[in-house]
Amino acid sequence: MSDWQPINTAPMDGTTVLVYVPDFEKVTEAWFCEHTGLWPRDNAYSDEGEPCNVGLPTHWMPLPQPPEDAR
Repeated sequence: MSDWQPINTAPMDGTTVLVYVPDFEKVTEAWFCEHTGLWPRDNAYSDEGEPCNVGLPTHWMPLPQPPEDAR
């Protein structure tokens, strides 16, 4: 797995990556939404129709590959 990288180097094409959100002290999956400029974690939407945001991540890394022996 790669090292953590600054969020400004993250893919901005909708690719799901791992992000670190220091305000919540959590690591989670998210993708950059070009429409809103936010980092949603899934396709859930708020009552206002906006993607649910994970917060303001500071770092990212690619998702790991699944185990080779996974069934």
